[in-house]
Amino acid sequence: MFLMVAQDELPGVPPGGLSFAHVREVVNAHIEAVARAAPARIMSWAEPRRR
Repeated sequence: MFLMVAQDELPGVPPGGLSFAHVREVVNAHIEAVARAAPARIMSWAEPRRR
């Protein structure tokens, strides 16, 4: 599959670059970003802003 992507031969995938990441690395990056962020800068689309 990776070879097909590299050669733009994978059906249903438009030409161009793709990136692959392991889900654990993505989760760890999100946790680290939240841990480093200032509390006022953490926003969520799930909860509306209160005024």
